[in-house]
Amino acid sequence: MANKTADIAIVGGGVIGWSCAWHLLRREPALHIVVIDPDQSRSISLRGAGGFRAQFASRLNIQISLASINEFKRFPETVGADIKFRQHGYLLYTADVDRAEDMQHVADFQRVHGVPVDELSISELKRRVPCLNTSDLIYAQIGPTSGYLDGPGVVRGYRTASIKGGADEMQAKASSVCATGVETDQGHVSAKHVIVATGHWSANLGLQLAVHPEKHQLCFALPAEVDPKWPFVIDADTTYHFRPYGDGILVCYNDPELSQQKFKVDDTPEFSLPAIERMFKIADHRTPGFVNRQNCSPGRAGFYGITPDRHPIIGKVDEIVIATGFGGHGVMHSPAAGLLVAEIILDGKATTVDISALGPDRFRKGKLIQESMVF
Repeated sequence: MANKTADIAIVGGGVIGWSCAWHLLRREPALHIVVIDPDQSRSISLRGAGGFRAQFASRLNIQISLASINEFKRFPETVGADIKFRQHGYLLYTADVDRAEDMQHVADFQRVHGVPVDELSISELKRRVPCLNTSDLIYAQIGPTSGYLDGPGVVRGYRTASIKGGADEMQAKASSVCATGVETDQGHVSAKHVIVATGHWSANLGLQLAVHPEKHQLCFALPAEVDPKWPFVIDADTTYHFRPYGDGILVCYNDPELSQQKFKVDDTPEFSLPAIERMFKIADHRTPGFVNRQNCSPGRAGFYGITPDRHPIIGKVDEIVIATGFGGHGVMHSPAAGLLVAEIILDGKATTVDISALGPDRFRKGKLIQESMVF
């Protein structure tokens, strides 16, 4: 095992780690960057639904999303990869009076912060997505600039461009980090700067980060009729949601029983059949005959890196730069995350978005940030 030396060592070969590498090399092409990961195929970035949105209830999430969407639009030109970027919208609906009122208030907040949101009549909702049972629905809205993309394509794009720009990969498992290097099972990596971007594994590096694994999964269905231009369709009451994917749809449901289970960071996320059965009960009511046991097949499972306030940690711990805990929004927020980390390292401070509130010490100080739009 040989020791290595680099200008920057990035722990984590998922979408956040490679975005950091790409943004740093774009600013400073001469940097020697090493990205450390034992198995990059385990990344949650390769397992998600590929949605992107600016429809959040916190200013920070909105600003990070807007900066990311701007970069996604230019991805083929800047990064050199087609990520199948489609702004077909995020469409949300509810049958609950109180939730409808909350959604209206949040939509007003989003518009103030530059996020367009259009309200839909129930008849218009039914026209746009005919498979929905709208008999009990009372409110719907769509964010027309949101949509979906090829999540694994984003990871591959950043990785390929970074390696082409001179970044090195190191297949190794990090055991500890400090401001001047990373200890791995393949030797020590000395570096002027260290970045931790390891998702739910970040709590396992001795830094006492408030991140834990939360299990999520998705599946695939082949209904009789799917419009490839449908938006991402979300039931705000249950989190049952779906979007076009190939010849069919990709189906998600944030199952409460799954999210309450406890896991260790190195556990393997197995697909849960009982959870898909619970989803079918919701689908039978909301989209009768559209998603069922006959046309739906198990997909993939993975762990979100979750923080107590469901906002990422972007900041420093003992001069180590942290970019983790994106809670399933890693792909969605990866462009802004990489840009902000590059600013922290090269400029001494992030300036594209004021992320001072996202520091890792906010949990100790009790300064948590609220986010109600979680699905």
